[in-house]
Amino acid sequence: NSAPILVVDDEEIRLDMLHTKIQEWRSMRNEIDRQYIIYQLHIHKAVKMEFVHQLKQELSNQGAVNIAYAVAANYRKLDKKCYHNFAFPIKLPDWSNERLSLKEAYEDTYTYQNIIDIQQLESGCFINDSLVKFDQIKVLVKRQISQNTDYIIRYFVDDCIVFSDYFRVLSSIKEAINELRNEYAMKNHQKQYDQLDYEEQRSIMKQIPLRI
Repeated sequence: NSAPILVVDDEEIRLDMLHTKIQEWRSMRNEIDRQYIIYQLHIHKAVKMEFVHQLKQELSNQGAVNIAYAVAANYRKLDKKCYHNFAFPIKLPDWSNERLSLKEAYEDTYTYQNIIDIQQLESGCFINDSLVKFDQIKVLVKRQISQNTDYIIRYFVDDCIVFSDYFRVLSSIKEAINELRNEYAMKNHQKQYDQLDYEEQRSIMKQIPLRI
């Protein structure tokens, strides 16, 4: 029931001190490499999204581009270190960029033919204003995207939502995309998506992007 605790390099720090750590890491790399740093976040499932939003905002303010939500298996069969790089990668918007405004970013979504709105509120999760159960999200998103792959998902997350519920929705979206890519691969290459070479996979990723 306490406020979230932020631990960086095995040291507990305040959120407003995170910038000193980030600048320290960035100073150890040349300017070109800084954009490729991945900040891996190990977030407890009960943490409210209000704090996660604040954390992402602070990372973005300090020039972070790539983050990844760490993923741990509930029942680990292997040594703990084998799971170190299991993560869900996400790109942060450059909110410090004066040329980018939230209004412009929102208006840009209307350039896509297929707009899928997902709203996650205390009262439940809604897809295009229809209340859905968690186990329905993958099927509905997959159906919507398969109808028109010129799509964008606009994902609105209330601050009071806990991280585990937020991540559940993200995972369902990714599962829907994975299934669509695999079906496309089987139809056009007679192989599973993960059995294709790099160029073939890139081609399918362009056909069926993950766009949130």
